[in-house]
Amino acid sequence: MKRIFFCLLLVNSLTTKAQSLKWYDGSVVLATGDVIIGKMVVEPSLNVLLVQQSSIRTVYPAHKIKSLYFYDDSSDINRRFISLRDKSMLYNHCQLFEIVVLGEVSVLRKQETRSRKPSDAPDFTY
Repeated sequence: MKRIFFCLLLVNSLTTKAQSLKWYDGSVVLATGDVIIGKMVVEPSLNVLLVQQSSIRTVYPAHKIKSLYFYDDSSDINRRFISLRDKSMLYNHCQLFEIVVLGEVSVLRKQETRSRKPSDAPDFTY
């Protein structure tokens, strides 16, 4: 019951803040393999994604996401995120990480601050 209440509270707060958030056109690949295209806001510090298709807004937690992509026009870069399971805690949970460099060695980063415009290195854990 507490989990449902928390989810409803989270959806309500994100939907209320949605008017002031910066929306990006992008796509998300769900853990089921389904692809959704629409306007989106990623909130890495909360490990959730808010997607709007026409007039419907849906919140996807990190464990339901495989990857997501969008073009950030303010930074002039394509942003890519993946969801990884973190087994280092007492319980398994998924977190969203941004792919910074992809190759033989991938560099991932996790946003640690809640600021809307994080600066580069200090606001992230690599």
